Formats: sequence, C-alpha cells, structure tokens
Amino acid sequence: MGIFVSLLALPISYAFVRWIELPTLRLRSRMLKSRSPLIACAPYLAWGVSLIGIAGLIYAATHRPS
Repeated sequence: MGIFVSLLALPISYAFVRWIELPTLRLRSRMLKSRSPLIACAPYLAWGVSLIGIAGLIYAATHRPS
C-alpha cells in the first residue's frame, strides 16, 4: 500500500506544481514588477490577519461553554 501511495503522489505533485504553483509564481512576479501598493502592504496585512486569528483562538479556548 505504501508503494502505491508513493507512486500516486508523484503525478499529483507534478500537477500541483504545473497548474497551481507556477502560475501563482508568475502572477506574483508580475505584481511585484508593477509596484502595487497592495504588495507593499501585504506583510502587514498577513501579520494583522494572523493576530486576529490568534486572538480568536485564545478567546475560543477561554470561553468554552461549561
């Protein structure tokens, strides 16, 4: 079974790289070349979203119904 899963992972990983990762990297390079303000703010936006998620997890963990 392990060999079958390993052999199945090869074409799936190829498809993922071919149709998802490479087009995303091309789009990213185009956006970086355009000097979009959204790209300049992206790290701060990701940081803020992460903080909101962490705060939500802390709230959910401390306010469980008894």
